[in-house]
Amino acid sequence: MSVKPARSDRLSRKPGGRRAKPNRKKQESRPWLVPGQVRTWGLRGAGVLLLALGLVFTHDLITQSAYFQIHTIRIQGEEYLDRERILQQAAIPEKSNLMALNLRLVRLRLEAHPWIREAAVTRRLPHTLEITVMEEEPFAIVHPETMPDKAFWANRDGRIFKELEADDPVHAYPRMRDLPFSDTQNRHLWFSRARTLLDLLQENEEPSLSAGPPPVLWIDPDLGLSLSDTAIAARILFGFSDFREKNLKLRTLLQHRREHRQTTPMDTIDLVRPDRVVVIPAAA
Repeated sequence: MSVKPARSDRLSRKPGGRRAKPNRKKQESRPWLVPGQVRTWGLRGAGVLLLALGLVFTHDLITQSAYFQIHTIRIQGEEYLDRERILQQAAIPEKSNLMALNLRLVRLRLEAHPWIREAAVTRRLPHTLEITVMEEEPFAIVHPETMPDKAFWANRDGRIFKELEADDPVHAYPRMRDLPFSDTQNRHLWFSRARTLLDLLQENEEPSLSAGPPPVLWIDPDLGLSLSDTAIAARILFGFSDFREKNLKLRTLLQHRREHRQTTPMDTIDLVRPDRVVVIPAAA
C-alpha cells in the first residue's frame, strides 16, 4: 500500500534550510517548432520564393518580347489636331512594347495639351494601341478688357482653355471684345448674354449678317452688347436683354429694306429699346 507523501515532503529545500516550490514552468516548456513544422514552413517559403521568381520572369518575358511590339496606332476624335501632333504629344517611343507601355502616363500627356479635354488609351493585343481624344469645342475668341492685345479661346461654358496662336483656325468663330476678366461672376454673366445673342443670330441665318467675316461683339457695361463692322451697318446696338425680340425686329427691318430695294448704307442700328428701332444713315 502506497502512501501519498505529505505536501511538506514534496517541497525541495534551498540552501540555508528554506523550502522552494518546484519550477513548473521549466518542466512544462517545449520547443516552439517541432521538426515536422520546420519542414512545412520551409516548403512554404520555398514555394513563395519560386512563385515570385516565376512571376518576375514571366513579366520580363512579356514586356520584353518582340511579339507585343506596337505595330499600329489608331487615333479617333481628332478634328483641330492632326495625327502627327497627337503622336508628338503622346511621346510614345519607337518599337515600344504594348504590355510595357504606361497607359496612364500617355493619357496624362495627351490631356496636358490645351486642345484635348479628355483622352483614353487602350491596348488591343497583340500589336495595336488605340487613342481616343475628346477635343475642346471652341465657341468664340475673347479679348479681355484689361488685355486688349491678347486673345483666348473659350468654349460654350465660357471656360478659357488656351491663348490664341497664329496657326489656330480663327476664320469661323466670332470675337468678343472687352470681356471682363477680373470678376468671375460678372464675366460669366456677360458671356451668357453674348452667347444667347450669337446663338440667335446664327439660328435665324440672316444672309446680311452671315456675309463676310464672323461678327465682332463688343461688351460695354453702360451700353450693353453691340455688333461692329457688319455687312449691313457699321454698328448694331442690342443693349442688355430681350435679344430674341430685338433680333426679330432687325430681321423685319432688313426684310423691309430688301422689299423696297433700299441700299443706302447704314451707320448705326439702335435696338436698345425694344419698342422702337432707330436707324442712322451713313455719312455721305
